[in-house]
Amino acid sequence: MNVFYTNSNPITCAEEHCHVHRIKMILEYAQLLSTTHRVLACPEPVEVYVWKNRRLTKKTKWHMHPTDTVRYRFGIMIVTATKLYNATHMNHPSAVWVRSAEQHYKWLLQCLLALLAEHLTHKTWNKVQYLAKPPEGMSTEYNIEPPQAMPDEFKQSDTTLAYQAYLNHKFDQWLADGKRPATFDTTPAWRIQ
Repeated sequence: MNVFYTNSNPITCAEEHCHVHRIKMILEYAQLLSTTHRVLACPEPVEVYVWKNRRLTKKTKWHMHPTDTVRYRFGIMIVTATKLYNATHMNHPSAVWVRSAEQHYKWLLQCLLALLAEHLTHKTWNKVQYLAKPPEGMSTEYNIEPPQAMPDEFKQSDTTLAYQAYLNHKFDQWLADGKRPATFDTTPAWRIQ
């Protein structure tokens, strides 16, 4: 879980994601937004069984959301369908940041929508109508820059510069490890060649 905050403009930030991250981060950003809805709707998880892939899972802790479909059988609660992704990494700094203010949520939503605009068949489109509006009661106080979830050596006072340096390092590492290079439609100015 991370928010690759390479630009304060969410649309430009999405455009600066490399091709690999454009696909990967759609899911992660939607999970962060879904987690926000689930944790704010149900701060204390309840124990339920979940119907998944035609099987009943073992009992699990679940942040219920009003869009979940639930049935009871033999006195146990079973979640049979969900409209949002499951809550995940609730205590990760990026997840805490997203749910700490409405403006943070809206910024990440805009970034997600910009990424989705190029992937019209992505499964996350089924979730967008439920993610389109921030949960009620979110704070209006904010510090727009997300936390720097990266090794200390890349952290600095400017979060965008920190993420640019961190991603440059990661992309160089991919090349050194013989993996595919990070490719872009338009290479961002900060990408060191």
